[in-house]
Amino acid sequence: MRLSSFWLGEPFRGDIFHKGIFHKDSIMRTTSVRWLSMAGFVLSACLCSAALADDKLWSVDFDEAKDLAGKDKKDILMEFTGSDWCPPCIALHENVLSKEHFQAEAPKHFVLLKLDNPNDKSKQTEKEIEQYKTLSAQFQITGVPTIILADSAGRPYAKIVGYGGDDAEKYTKKLVDQIEQRTKRDDYLAKADKAKGLARARLLAQAIDGIDSELTLTTYRETVDEIIKLDAKDEAGLKTKYEGLVKLVDLKKQLQDIQRNTRDAAEIVKKVDALIEQQKPTGEGLQEALYVKGAALYRTDKAASKKILEEAMAAAPDTEKGQRLKGILERAFKEEPKAEKKEGDK
Repeated sequence: MRLSSFWLGEPFRGDIFHKGIFHKDSIMRTTSVRWLSMAGFVLSACLCSAALADDKLWSVDFDEAKDLAGKDKKDILMEFTGSDWCPPCIALHENVLSKEHFQAEAPKHFVLLKLDNPNDKSKQTEKEIEQYKTLSAQFQITGVPTIILADSAGRPYAKIVGYGGDDAEKYTKKLVDQIEQRTKRDDYLAKADKAKGLARARLLAQAIDGIDSELTLTTYRETVDEIIKLDAKDEAGLKTKYEGLVKLVDLKKQLQDIQRNTRDAAEIVKKVDALIEQQKPTGEGLQEALYVKGAALYRTDKAASKKILEEAMAAAPDTEKGQRLKGILERAFKEEPKAEKKEGDK
């Protein structure tokens, strides 16, 4: 399952509606005064990052974390972070990870693994630096902070992107509640081992239902392929569902590439329009494409941006992004109150 919150946002320059997740390249490229205003906050908060690095509660070695999790019968909590440059990462540390409640409760359930990508790598080993590159690619990390929850073998079942300002008690409860996703997965996988044909396909689908789509297609791709094969005639509707998921994730990656590699808003709009014309997405796929287009237009044409984002919400109103778009439209396009006329004004 993938969780989100008010600060959640895509880690690309084109998305200006949320500030709870950052992509390092985007920050380095931008020249906006908005980022410069954060400099004092980042500098003052960097002093606390060393404390987290020295915290004995956290491992910095994936293999060690898996060994410990296996011995202690716990899951693994991976924190992908940019400890000395990412404001929401620093806020997550200050408000949650360094708090007594988290440090007392989280280790009861998880082995804690810190995966850091700081600007200053002088205190990291080459193994840690390479490990971050490997695992961030493996788990499709496109921005930080990102939390991955995995079983003792390192197989993920939940992804929490961004930080929305929750206190330590609320945030820790969200983490612990996600263990139910892994329990459900394991129960249905065990049942699937005893089933065949469509019955097995349905059980496999129930096992991975609720897991983040990107994680599903990286970690559980063999399972997805088997489901499609077992329901080759689409009798259970699973073939259509999972082939659609494959297309959706591929579309998201193409949209991410457009946002990463294109600076000009008009050019982003042009490329997204071409992608829509080529692939003719519907539902959630169309929503993702329109969202990128609307975000790109926000600074130059708010009226057009609002119209497109309304279309994006209507394309799939019940999705996570569809629900978020309601709040975005309310906040980003809130009309400024008109100033009252004073006596003597014309």
